[in-house]
Amino acid sequence: MNLGLVPRLPAGEHELRYEWRAKAQYRVTLKGKPFAFPAPPPKDTTRYDPKNDGFTKPDFTEDDQLFWVNGFAKPGSA
Repeated sequence: MNLGLVPRLPAGEHELRYEWRAKAQYRVTLKGKPFAFPAPPPKDTTRYDPKNDGFTKPDFTEDDQLFWVNGFAKPGSA
Protein backbone atom coordinates (compact mmCIF):
# COMPACT_ATOMS: atom_id res chain seq x y z
CA MET A 1 0.00 0.00 0.00
CA ASN A 2 1.49 3.34 -1.05
CA LEU A 3 0.06 6.34 0.76
CA GLY A 4 1.99 8.75 -1.43
CA LEU A 5 4.41 9.59 1.39
CA VAL A 6 7.46 7.90 -0.11
CA PRO A 7 8.22 8.25 -3.82
CA ARG A 8 8.52 4.89 -5.52
CA LEU A 9 11.34 3.98 -7.88
CA PRO A 10 10.58 1.76 -10.85
CA ALA A 11 11.23 -1.95 -10.19
CA GLY A 12 14.93 -2.79 -10.44
CA GLU A 13 16.11 0.76 -9.77
CA HIS A 14 17.66 1.68 -6.44
CA GLU A 15 19.33 4.80 -5.23
CA LEU A 16 21.49 5.07 -2.14
CA ARG A 17 23.19 8.25 -0.99
CA TYR A 18 25.80 8.49 1.70
CA GLU A 19 28.05 11.01 3.44
CA TRP A 20 30.89 10.24 5.83
CA ARG A 21 32.13 12.70 8.40
CA ALA A 22 35.32 12.25 10.34
CA LYS A 23 37.26 14.21 12.92
CA ALA A 24 40.64 13.39 14.39
CA GLN A 25 42.69 14.67 17.28
CA TYR A 26 46.11 13.63 18.57
CA ARG A 27 46.71 14.15 22.30
CA VAL A 28 50.04 14.00 24.09
CA THR A 29 51.39 14.96 27.51
CA LEU A 30 54.87 16.51 27.54
CA LYS A 31 56.55 17.32 30.85
CA GLY A 32 53.17 17.01 32.55
CA LYS A 33 51.42 19.47 30.22
CA PRO A 34 48.60 18.28 27.93
CA PHE A 35 48.70 19.19 24.24
CA ALA A 36 46.33 18.44 21.37
CA PHE A 37 47.02 18.60 17.66
CA PRO A 38 46.20 20.12 15.29
CA ALA A 39 46.76 23.25 17.34
CA PRO A 40 45.68 26.78 16.45
CA PRO A 41 48.28 29.00 14.72
CA PRO A 42 51.06 30.26 17.04
CA LYS A 43 49.60 33.80 17.09
CA ASP A 44 46.35 32.39 18.58
CA THR A 45 46.70 32.45 22.38
CA THR A 46 44.09 29.72 22.98
CA ARG A 47 45.53 27.02 25.23
CA TYR A 48 44.37 23.42 25.17
CA ASP A 49 42.37 22.47 28.29
CA PRO A 50 41.61 18.74 28.71
CA LYS A 51 38.68 19.66 31.00
CA ASN A 52 36.98 21.74 28.28
CA ASP A 53 34.45 19.62 26.35
CA GLY A 54 34.73 22.06 23.44
CA PHE A 55 38.32 20.91 22.99
CA THR A 56 37.97 17.22 23.88
CA LYS A 57 34.65 16.18 22.30
CA PRO A 58 34.06 16.35 18.54
CA ASP A 59 31.31 18.67 17.33
CA PHE A 60 30.28 17.47 13.87
CA THR A 61 28.24 20.63 13.26
CA GLU A 62 31.36 22.83 13.59
CA ASP A 63 33.78 22.82 10.66
CA ASP A 64 36.38 25.04 12.35
CA GLN A 65 36.51 23.44 15.80
CA LEU A 66 39.86 24.15 17.48
CA PHE A 67 42.17 21.19 18.05
CA TRP A 68 40.29 18.96 15.57
CA VAL A 69 40.98 17.90 11.98
CA ASN A 70 37.88 17.81 9.81
CA GLY A 71 37.70 15.27 7.02
CA PHE A 72 34.67 15.09 4.82
CA ALA A 73 34.16 12.58 2.04
CA LYS A 74 32.33 13.84 -0.99
CA PRO A 75 28.71 12.68 -0.96
CA GLY A 76 27.85 10.37 -3.78
CA SER A 77 25.83 7.44 -5.01
CA ALA A 78 26.76 3.91 -4.02
